[in-house]
Amino acid sequence: MLYHYCSTEGFFNILTSHCIWLSENSCTNDRYEMRMLDGVFYKALSNLTERVGLVQEQEKQAIACYEGSKMFNFLGCFSKESNILSQWRNYADDANGFVIGFDEKLFCADSNYRLSLDRINPTGDVDQFFLHDVTYLEKKESRDLVNQAEEWILKRQNNDFFEHIFFGKHASFREEKEVRLLWLPELNGNIESVIFKKKNNDFLSKIHFRTSRDKIIPYVEFPFSKKSVKEIIIGPKNKMNPDTVALKMFLLNNGYNLFNKKQDAKGVVITRFDSPYV
Repeated sequence: MLYHYCSTEGFFNILTSHCIWLSENSCTNDRYEMRMLDGVFYKALSNLTERVGLVQEQEKQAIACYEGSKMFNFLGCFSKESNILSQWRNYADDANGFVIGFDEKLFCADSNYRLSLDRINPTGDVDQFFLHDVTYLEKKESRDLVNQAEEWILKRQNNDFFEHIFFGKHASFREEKEVRLLWLPELNGNIESVIFKKKNNDFLSKIHFRTSRDKIIPYVEFPFSKKSVKEIIIGPKNKMNPDTVALKMFLLNNGYNLFNKKQDAKGVVITRFDSPYV
C-alpha cells in the first residue's frame, strides 16, 4: 500500500478528479531536490579530467547531460506508512486532513498509463511513469558514489548514481519513508527554447499550472484507477468520523465502493488515525 497525506481540499480534489498531481521538482520543500549529488558529479568530473584527460567537448557533454537530466521532472510523493505523525502535521493540514491509501498494483487498472518499477530512463512515451522507493543518503554515502558517477560520465549508462539523482534524498527526511512517482519526459532544448520545438508538443500539452501563496507551480496529472483506492484515514483533528454520512455519500457519488462484509469486501475502508494529537 502507498499512502498519500493531504489536506481536506487536496483530498476532495484528488478523489473527484481521480488524479494525483505531480509537481515540477523545483517546487518541493527540499532545497536539495535533484541537487544533492552535484558535489559528487563535479568531483567525479574533476577526477576524470585529471586522470584520463577528458577533452573539453566530453566535459561539456557530460555537464549538459547531467544538468539537463534535472530539468522538467515531475514528482508525486507517497509514504509506506499511514501513521507518521510528522507527515500528518506537514502534509495533512496539521492532522486536519486525510490519508488516501492506494494499491499500487491497481493504479493503472483502467487507463493507458503505464507504471514501471525498472531502472529509469528519459522516455519519449508521454504515458510512462516510474515508481520507486526513495533512498536516503548520508554525506559519506554520497561521497561513495563518486566511482559510479565516473562510470556514468564515461559510459552514459544508467546506474545507481543516475537513479539517485531522481530518488536520492538527504538522510534527514528518512522518517518520511517516501515512495516517489516520477514523470520524466525527454524534452529537447533548454528552458528558453524548449517551448518552441515542435517535437516537445506532446509533452508540453500534458503540463498544467496552479498557484500557491507565493509561486506558480507546473504540474502533470496522473489519472489513477478508482479500484486502487483501498483506505481513507481521517486525521485526529478532523471533525468527521468513519461513519459520517456526508463522507460516505461523497465517496459513493464519485464512484468508490465502500467496504461491506456482505456486499463488497474489496471496497474502501474508512478509519481514523489513532493519535491523541490535538
